[in-house]
Amino acid sequence: MVSSIGFFYPMAAAQNTDARLDTTSLTTDQQKQIRDILSQYDPSNVSEDDAKKIFDAFRKAGINPAKGMKEAIEAAGFDAENLRAKGL
Repeated sequence: MVSSIGFFYPMAAAQNTDARLDTTSLTTDQQKQIRDILSQYDPSNVSEDDAKKIFDAFRKAGINPAKGMKEAIEAAGFDAENLRAKGL
């Protein structure tokens, strides 16, 4: 089973066996940042390089895995599971 943090930041989960999903929910600002980051990409044509850039942008924006992250990604029109798989 992939940990929740591993869903969004697979390298963090691999490096830290104690990594856990932040129990707080995304703030409204974080949800907007996710939308803004994802708006730069075509959800139907995301490459592996794009996925890595997306997750890097999330980290640089200080967006840690939190409740609602998968839902925020999907609300922006992206397949969260496909994005995660490409970002590995």
